Amino acid sequence: MRTTAEKLRMIKEAEESASEVIAAAHREAEKLVRKAREEAEAYREAERKKAREDGEKELERRLGEARREADEIAAEFSRRKSALLTVARERKGEAVALLLKRLQEAGKASF
Repeated sequence: MRTTAEKLRMIKEAEESASEVIAAAHREAEKLVRKAREEAEAYREAERKKAREDGEKELERRLGEARREADEIAAEFSRRKSALLTVARERKGEAVALLLKRLQEAGKASF
C-alpha cells in the first residue's frame, strides 16, 4: 500500500493537474468569448453597413421619383403657361380688334 505521504503527493498532483486543466479551460473560454464578441461586432457592423446601403438606395429611389414628379409638374406648368399665353394673345388681339372697330365706328359717326 501507499503511504500517506504518497497519497497526499498524488492528491496534490491531481489538484495541480486539475487547476491547470481549469486554468486552460478558462483561457480557452475567454478566447471563445473574445472571438464571439469580435464576430458579433463584425456582424453588427455588417448589418449597419447593409442598413446604410439599403437606406441610401431607398433615398436615391425616392430622389429619382421626386425628380420625375418635379419634371412632370414643370412640364405641366409649361403647358399651362403656354396655353394661357396663347389665350392672352387671342384676347389681346380680340381687344385690339374691338377697339379698332369702335374707333372706326366713332370716326364714321363724327363725319
